[in-house]
Amino acid sequence: MLVCNQLLLIKGKNYLTTADIQRIGSYLLHNTVWSKYNITLFANSPFLLNSEIGFKIAMRIVHNFDQVSDLTDNLTIFMGGLSDTVIAFIFKKKLDYAQQLLDELRKIELPPHFMFFDITLTFLQRGIDYCQTGNEQPVLAIFNNLIQLNCSRHAQKLLEAFKDVKQIWEDNE
Repeated sequence: MLVCNQLLLIKGKNYLTTADIQRIGSYLLHNTVWSKYNITLFANSPFLLNSEIGFKIAMRIVHNFDQVSDLTDNLTIFMGGLSDTVIAFIFKKKLDYAQQLLDELRKIELPPHFMFFDITLTFLQRGIDYCQTGNEQPVLAIFNNLIQLNCSRHAQKLLEAFKDVKQIWEDNE
């Protein structure tokens, strides 16, 4: 899944059959135990899955947050996978899904040492706002603030994501 998801992003080509994607989506949609394996499977598939199925799965994960075994050890996978899902919805121009999932993620109390995800969630909100308004200044302010805090690597990663969002949204105007 990881390789196919990445190849879809890099080359724009899906190497899985529709049946394979539907089988994975069905498995995740009907899953009741969110182990590290299942969260990782979902985290590696948000760009491949149908938006509606991906949204339903993401919301099931969020609403079963307390049931995730060993979540403390897997919080990075959990938040990273769901943040990537928000980005996938933005790329697919499903801003309602992106906003609803982002709102749910913001309700999760994160330990202080996961400040990275607070910044990421703020960036995602500003990315959604950009898609709706075309105003890139709030997004650019995040990059400026991160550079001033000597977090240039994080700023670079977010800048690359923003360039992709901007290109996708400007291509179809």
